[in-house]
Amino acid sequence: MTLQAGGEVKFKPRPIEGASPGSASVAPESLLLDGQQRLTSLYQTTMRQDVVETINTKKQKIKRFYYIDMARALDEGVDRIDAFVGLPESKIETRNFGKEVVRDLTTEEAEFEQCMFPTNRSLDWNDWLTKFAAYWKYAPDKM
Repeated sequence: MTLQAGGEVKFKPRPIEGASPGSASVAPESLLLDGQQRLTSLYQTTMRQDVVETINTKKQKIKRFYYIDMARALDEGVDRIDAFVGLPESKIETRNFGKEVVRDLTTEEAEFEQCMFPTNRSLDWNDWLTKFAAYWKYAPDKM
């Protein structure tokens, strides 16, 4: 729910969490009244190139990068929610108290190799896709 800015009643605007520092100096056209948490999550996961700061089920602050596992997303037998993967700030998923690396996405090449699309490239996908296609030498089964 939004409210058009301006008018007799003045509200103090607050930028979406994680927005660039310069955005605080821009006069808003509208104010977000309801849905700030959802909009913040969408902004951070789709537009911001930095790590997403969020809270886990234990109410602890955590930092994550989110990906779409393209193979799982295209598999009709897999629930689409299971295609989304959150990795810690290091972009390395481990088990056995860090002794075993399950997934390492610290480079773009690793993302390409494992067919993992970073959600923060959702609105800037063309460059990533071009590099992905070149990595796989334009193989039709990967496109």
